[in-house]
Amino acid sequence: MKETILSLNGLFLIIDDKGDISGGKQGLYAFDTRFINKTKLIISFNKERDNTGIKPILHKKLSQAKALTSFLKKSKDGNASLLVIREHEVLPEGKYLEKINILNLNNKNIRFELRYHVRPSFEDIFEVRGSPQTIKRTITFSLKNNDEFVFSYNGIDGILRGLKVKFSEKVSKIRKGWTFLFSGNITNRGSQKFEIIFKPFIDPNISARYFGKRSYSSVLEGVGLRANKIYEKVFESFIKDIKLLTYMTEYGPIPLAGLPNFACLFGRDSIISSLFLLPFEPRYARAVLRVLSRLQGKSHNPKRDEEPGKIIHELRLGELSRAGILPFSPYYGSVDSTPLYIMLAWEYYRWTGDLKLIKELKENLLSALNWILFKLEEGEGLIRYKKKAEKGLDNQGWKDSGLAIIDESGRPLTPPIALVEVQGYAYEALNSLSLLEDYIGVDGNMVKREASKLKTIFNRLFWLPELKYYALALDCNNRPSRVVSSNPAHLLLTNIAEKCEAVANRLFKEDMFSGWGVRTLSSEEVSYDPFSYHNGSVWPHDNGLAALGLSLKGFKELAVKLSNSMITAAFLMEGHRLPEFFSGIDRKLSEIPIPVPGANAPQAWSATSIAAFLTSIIGLEPVPEEDKLLINPELPDMLRSIEIRGIKLRGKELNLSIARKEYGEYCVKAHDSSNVRVEVRS
Repeated sequence: MKETILSLNGLFLIIDDKGDISGGKQGLYAFDTRFINKTKLIISFNKERDNTGIKPILHKKLSQAKALTSFLKKSKDGNASLLVIREHEVLPEGKYLEKINILNLNNKNIRFELRYHVRPSFEDIFEVRGSPQTIKRTITFSLKNNDEFVFSYNGIDGILRGLKVKFSEKVSKIRKGWTFLFSGNITNRGSQKFEIIFKPFIDPNISARYFGKRSYSSVLEGVGLRANKIYEKVFESFIKDIKLLTYMTEYGPIPLAGLPNFACLFGRDSIISSLFLLPFEPRYARAVLRVLSRLQGKSHNPKRDEEPGKIIHELRLGELSRAGILPFSPYYGSVDSTPLYIMLAWEYYRWTGDLKLIKELKENLLSALNWILFKLEEGEGLIRYKKKAEKGLDNQGWKDSGLAIIDESGRPLTPPIALVEVQGYAYEALNSLSLLEDYIGVDGNMVKREASKLKTIFNRLFWLPELKYYALALDCNNRPSRVVSSNPAHLLLTNIAEKCEAVANRLFKEDMFSGWGVRTLSSEEVSYDPFSYHNGSVWPHDNGLAALGLSLKGFKELAVKLSNSMITAAFLMEGHRLPEFFSGIDRKLSEIPIPVPGANAPQAWSATSIAAFLTSIIGLEPVPEEDKLLINPELPDMLRSIEIRGIKLRGKELNLSIARKEYGEYCVKAHDSSNVRVEVRS
């Protein structure tokens, strides 16, 4: 059964091809809660049996927030007699509107009965996902103002959650199980319209505590691409997906991690997604930095893996988390979010010149620095993790599944664990802060000394001469995991690794590069499984970071090879979109990338990886504190030219046109550049 997802500003709806909510993960969601898990529309005419002869003829998604379903009933002689049109729309103010229009195509009057069944559920998202912790709920039902019905539930977390339902027409009867009845007559060639508005709500102070006073505004306006069919279709899907996942806060737009399982704020995911979006919509980075600063760790709380200065892993507003049954309100079990937060602040400043925000975040940046210095001291010169929360994550890097960080025999490493990419992030974070010393009062020389010590220790302990590659991680005894993984690719975005060329070349050996993208784990490893979560699948954001690093370090041919392969993969997948991850099956064995059942889609850092791939192909690089943009383009063979509209730099906007000439040269034109200088570098 085909499902449709509609989403806007944190409210999302999943319906079937008849427009009903009929099972599985379908439902109306907000605030990490499924408010409705079933709806059903039943119509009968002239006392016939329910839905007799009514057949669906159309189900189409019209936009990210709107869909249409229609049904036709024919008379005994085969002529069209009745048409039912259902419109579904998610509204920016947090409401779901359904419109039902019954058209009588006969030359005689008809009598109809419409029944609309609603089953409110108020389930926590983790219950929907199959959590063994389930709650028996008592839902109350009341009528207010004669036309608005209210379902409500007082949770075990002490929070009131509710659902307002308002019908445009008077309800004639309410049957057991919350089925609302309407009846009447429709004149010949006439019609009858109904509107139903659903409004989920929770205590408004809960959301405001983290996101401030919310309003809605459009994003990514004026951003566009002209290239070929493949690139244009994929770019269009990227824009649609990020709009689906955008949540407006008092500070601006932030990306929710993904639908339906991850419709919340993740520290790492939001940082990387915003990093990818910087050339096109820096408002995401600005809002993410401010929201994460508001949530930054204040104390040592082992129940949440919280530490002073630490940036969150995840924030949930659902009942299980708010009640403390799960630790996610918020949870801090992420070892990389804090250095990535500093990296994003520096990159945001490079692209925008927004010194006011940097000064506003001064105490937060210094607190994040102190966390890094504390972890380096605690970890004997490296950043390490070991969970303290009973229900927290065993692995606290981006590969956070239980069997993701393993040795060459497939055994999980013993914590405290030092991940390869996290050391690179920390090194880059330290150096970034040294460049901001005049603005935030940091001791630049001290920070650079700490970075230098980290680099020395890192290259001594992580480099594996026999593999000519960096270890995935070190265990509690500094024993390296001698497996070939994608993690060292992230080092190319930093300056910590002394063997960048070895890393770049190793990524494209047949055991690592599937032909579509870089696998998370070499196909020659014992733990390799191309359909696993982290041990052989292909993750778009992982490849996006690799592509940016390859381009930054001058491996342009490899950056373009990877970016073009991933964009082609996206074009061949459903909806021309990259899901959370897909299988590592070799391109030689399948002409299309093979999906993994259950992979989340849409997913923010997968969608925004398209921006990263385009950035790496064009070679975009801002010059700090100047209205100057460096580019180093290299187009794949399938493209003769490309035009990117809506690039943002220091409050100005420009469009770039790049066309291939002979002998590997390019013609570059900047339009509406507002005095931004564009310089081509070789």
